[in-house]
Amino acid sequence: MIINKEDEHAFRDYDESLRLLESAFVMAGLDICFECIVDKNYGKAVEVSKKGSTAFRYIGIEGDSPAQALKDVANGVRL
Repeated sequence: MIINKEDEHAFRDYDESLRLLESAFVMAGLDICFECIVDKNYGKAVEVSKKGSTAFRYIGIEGDSPAQALKDVANGVRL
């Protein structure tokens, strides 16, 4: 999982949970990567991409609790 240095403070409540979720997908055989960003359109968002692919998906988590953010990100991952 990647968090830009300037955005670390925005994701401190989400960091560990999102890392564990990403790890669970990887252990299940889905080669994905999460990148946490603060986007001018989405606010806090997680970019989900498959390693080796240029296709990605933004999942906005602005205003979500950590539990809701995990649910939204997990739901947004395409198998």
